[in-house]
Amino acid sequence: MNAAPQVIEAGANVGGKMRKRRLQLLREAVFVAVFHGKLERNKGVIERSAKLREHAQTLAPARAARLVTRGFEQLTIAAEQSQHILAQGS
Repeated sequence: MNAAPQVIEAGANVGGKMRKRRLQLLREAVFVAVFHGKLERNKGVIERSAKLREHAQTLAPARAARLVTRGFEQLTIAAEQSQHILAQGS
């Protein structure tokens, strides 16, 4: 008759162990999902930065040309002003 409480206790213990293992697996699954999400976000950031870098390189010649054009415009304006000043002084 003393065996019945031991059988019940062993059954309860097995259930507790199963529950613990299930929770442990669930925690591992959540950890993997979070880690995977972080990896995907980092991958997206790397891909976007590469696209931005490519875009910047395609615009670089246009920017340089604008800077050269602006420099020539400033020189032209300065030369015209100098000619105007010299014409007034003569």
